[in-house]
Amino acid sequence: MAAVRSDQGRLEESLALHIDTLERQRRILGPTHPNTIQSIGNLAVLHRKMDNVADALEFQLEAVALTRE
Repeated sequence: MAAVRSDQGRLEESLALHIDTLERQRRILGPTHPNTIQSIGNLAVLHRKMDNVADALEFQLEAVALTRE
């Protein structure tokens, strides 16, 4: 659903859905689960699409760090 909203240009709605998904995955799957890390990467991409470069970089660095654990 978040990806659909993003494709429709409804970026703020997409962001809210991505954040909700990430919070649930962290709680249920744990921070190093591959799906959780993918969600972090998805947030990085969305922030870049929204021209929030600093936030995009923060999420991307987090995803990379978690894949190295």
